[in-house]
Amino acid sequence: MLTLIIVANTALAILTSVFIVKEILINFKESKNRIKNICIFFLAAVSLFLPFVMGRGAFYMSLHRDGLENDLINADKTEIIGIGPEYKNDIQNQLDNLKKDENNLVVFTILGYISYGSMVILNKNIVKEIKIKKPEGKWDFNKL
Repeated sequence: MLTLIIVANTALAILTSVFIVKEILINFKESKNRIKNICIFFLAAVSLFLPFVMGRGAFYMSLHRDGLENDLINADKTEIIGIGPEYKNDIQNQLDNLKKDENNLVVFTILGYISYGSMVILNKNIVKEIKIKKPEGKWDFNKL
C-alpha cells in the first residue's frame, strides 16, 4: 500500500509540475476576477506541496514498518535474553499506529488529487472566460 502511495504522489508531483510550467509560467491567462487568480496559485501550491510531503512520509513509514516487522520476528529470540512479552505488544501497537497513519496518507493523497483537479477546472474556466469577453460597459455597441 505504501508503495502505491509513493507512486501516486510521484505521479501527482510530475503532473502538477508540468501543469505549473505549461499553464502558469509560460502562458498564464489572468482572470479579471482576482479571487480566481489567487485560488489557482493556492491550489498549485497545495497540489505541489502535498505529494512531496506525503511521498517522503510514505517512504520513511515503509522503512519504519519493515524495521518493526523484523523486530517482531526477532522478538521471540529476545525472550531468551530476558525481554518480556510486553516488548512484542509494544511492537504490535506501533504497527497498528502505522496502519492508522497510512490511512491518513491516503486521505492527503486524495486531497492532493482533488486540488490538482480543481486547479485544472479553474484554469479551463479562466480560458473560457477570456474567450467570451464580456462587454465592459452597460451597452454593447457592437450589436448596434
